Amino acid sequence: MPYPFPKLGFTAAVREDLPHTAVVALEGPLDATTAPALLEGLEPLLSAGILRYVLDIRKVGYIYSLCDGILIDLSDAVRPRGGCVILVGMLPNMRVVFDMLGWGRFWDLADTVEDALNRIRALPPT
Repeated sequence: MPYPFPKLGFTAAVREDLPHTAVVALEGPLDATTAPALLEGLEPLLSAGILRYVLDIRKVGYIYSLCDGILIDLSDAVRPRGGCVILVGMLPNMRVVFDMLGWGRFWDLADTVEDALNRIRALPPT
């Protein structure tokens, strides 16, 4: 019987009220089996000029280092052009691991999507 690989839920909504901004809701593990789906979902947003990302990870159980690398690459690609990546709703157990590994210094974290959007509203225009 084949192992049932987990699927990544990926829903993106480009914000009409905030230029170059998308809210991306992720669901499921971010690991080696879902990394291709993460890349596949992010690439069209980058190509469309999206520079500011609100990643809602409330329904993500864990983030494997490969996917953390993908998110760091995303951040590195958009920051020089006035962009940002804000992670929303990180579970407490993930936060402990992120902080332990030093990954917390790479991320802007928010408790809610609205909090993240308010931070983006306060940024200079892109």
